Amino acid sequence: MFGWLLFATTPTKFSPVFLMSKKSFEESIREHQTRANAFVTKLKRLREVCARNIGLHPNYDLAKNLSAEFAYGLMKILSKITGTEDKAFRMITSLLYEAVSGEQDADLKRACDAAIRHSYPYLISEL
Repeated sequence: MFGWLLFATTPTKFSPVFLMSKKSFEESIREHQTRANAFVTKLKRLREVCARNIGLHPNYDLAKNLSAEFAYGLMKILSKITGTEDKAFRMITSLLYEAVSGEQDADLKRACDAAIRHSYPYLISEL
């Protein structure tokens, strides 16, 4: 009913938000460029950090993982691996690790899980 009133009056001053500030247009553009350049600089630094070869995690034990991978290779040739709950796989891994490190009764479940995960992704659900 009063819809025609919305179109009957036109605003006397219409200006976008950036024109409503007291800064000049050129000054606003310069500030935007400064922020954009700082952002690009931070992105470049993050890319360089991510591109570095940081190496292995400090808790990563190469001997444990190689023992598990070697045991996996042996079991793949000579037997069947059903998962890490299979005592044979973990026992062979433990014996190999003991021969290398001298440490007895080491729990190598994580190393065994990793060996299976890298070789047979479909066995992950059984872990």
